[in-house]
Amino acid sequence: MGIWNFLTAVWTSYLTELSLVEQCLILLSIMAYTYAISAAIRRRYLGANKNLALELEEEKESSRRWISKYNKQNEDNQNLLRKIPDCWHDIVSSERRSGNEERAVGFLRDEMRAPSRPIADACDELAKYHTSVAFDLGIEHLIAAKKYCRLAILHDGPTTARETMVDEIDAALSAEGLVEPDDFLDWGDLHSAFPSGVDGLATIDSLLEAFDRQLRAGHYRIASYINARALMIAQRSKITDHPTVLAGRYQKAEVLNRLGNYQAALDEIDAFAALRTKVLTPDHTVSLAVNYLKASVLSNLGRHQEALEEIETFSPREINQLGPGHSNVLATRHLKAEVLSRLGQPQGALDEIDTFAPLELKLLGSAHSQVFATRHLKAEVLSNLGRHQEALNEIEAFLALRTEVLTAEHPNVLATRHLKAQVLSALGQHQEALDEIETFTPLQFKYLTVEHPNVLATRHLKAQVLSGLGEHRAALDEIDAFDPLRVKVLAPQDPNILATPFLKANILTRLGQYQAALDEIETFGQLEIKLLGSEHHQVFATRHLKAKVLSSLGHHQNALDEIEVFAPLQASVLSPDHPDVLATEELRKAILGKIQN
Repeated sequence: MGIWNFLTAVWTSYLTELSLVEQCLILLSIMAYTYAISAAIRRRYLGANKNLALELEEEKESSRRWISKYNKQNEDNQNLLRKIPDCWHDIVSSERRSGNEERAVGFLRDEMRAPSRPIADACDELAKYHTSVAFDLGIEHLIAAKKYCRLAILHDGPTTARETMVDEIDAALSAEGLVEPDDFLDWGDLHSAFPSGVDGLATIDSLLEAFDRQLRAGHYRIASYINARALMIAQRSKITDHPTVLAGRYQKAEVLNRLGNYQAALDEIDAFAALRTKVLTPDHTVSLAVNYLKASVLSNLGRHQEALEEIETFSPREINQLGPGHSNVLATRHLKAEVLSRLGQPQGALDEIDTFAPLELKLLGSAHSQVFATRHLKAEVLSNLGRHQEALNEIEAFLALRTEVLTAEHPNVLATRHLKAQVLSALGQHQEALDEIETFTPLQFKYLTVEHPNVLATRHLKAQVLSGLGEHRAALDEIDAFDPLRVKVLAPQDPNILATPFLKANILTRLGQYQAALDEIETFGQLEIKLLGSEHHQVFATRHLKAKVLSSLGHHQNALDEIEVFAPLQASVLSPDHPDVLATEELRKAILGKIQN
């Protein structure tokens, strides 16, 4: 029989031995255990599945919430990104050109919160804004400007422009006597920051005075921001032909000239020339000042003959209007001497200086900035005449006082220290010259950019001094480092652009690379004659070097022919006892000796 029949028979026989009550109790016990087990199974499996389903539903709901939040955030980000196109600068520039400077600044203020916009850029703009309004809304705006400069540095790291602005703001605060300023509210009602009508003219006039103070202190960037503020008020007030506004445009060209942006300065002068002629008479002080500035800019661009012609045109009118002893007339005579020197007429420049300098000293005093400028020019002219020791003595006589009056970091003081290093090098004191350069170069970078012509001139001088010390390779490396900037900054017709190729040819000669030196000279030689004229001392120096190189290449007769062409003219222009003339004569004798041998 089967297993189930066997178990049933055993269970039946076991039950038949029990009483009816016992059988009922056993049956109830079995049913109770069965129910308990069934309930336990139900609680365990059916209850767990129910909790799991609830948890899954809650998780789905939470996921839906996060997905919805993500989609919303993503949409917000996309909206922000759509507000940050490449035309940001165009938008701000357009608003400012329209006279809506508060809208431009507000735009920057609001949009700087966009996550894809570097906050440092907005802080730079805010720093410029607060600097520009400080001299008519309150000097405490400089504190806000400095704060934004610091924020820009923290967000994006230091740059020369940012650190320079901080230094200039500190200097301006000190000059204004603001040591512990009151708390400053950043924005307020910007519309009230732009006065118009009579109030606008009064504000512009005060800004022009602030501009002059900052310009004299050498704070050229701050001066440019103040000027931009003044011209913005004029534009907003629709005032374009008032003499005060024209004075502001003159100041714009002046600060561009100081910053080394010579072509931009000339463009600005030409841009309002017609309006100036319409509003002002030729003898008006602003007209004469613009004539002076134009001559100065032309000279800085290397257009020295045009500069001299400009001076000769307006100088008689200026003397007639202001008198021969007026400081502006003396400044014009100073400029004329400077132009003559750059035209290669150092003796004519010195004669001009000796004519007006005593009167200038008597009227202005020994501590006047204009007197310092004249003494600087005299030292430069003496050096060009080969009288280097006299030039050094002149510099030593006024440099300490100029430093005391203007501060050691003033660009004009640094220009004199540059000249001192140049004269020391000409005297053969190359190490002293290099030490001087290394001392003032860090100060030069405080107020001038790496592309400023004065900075490039210092790097040129450093290469020249290194070559004088015999470190020719280091000198070539220095030239290669700054030459691209020189080509970028200087105009093609600027004679200063030729100084570095001449120096490079000279260094190549000292390295014995005569063919490379000759190739370099042939590249710029004719252009130099075209720009400077055949009687310029720099042209004589180039032709002297060419003869030396030709002789070193064994072309002695060609070298002698070159000397015979320029030597008589050099002696007549510079005087027979000039060091350059004597050097040419020594070279001629040396070449003759080689030919005869």
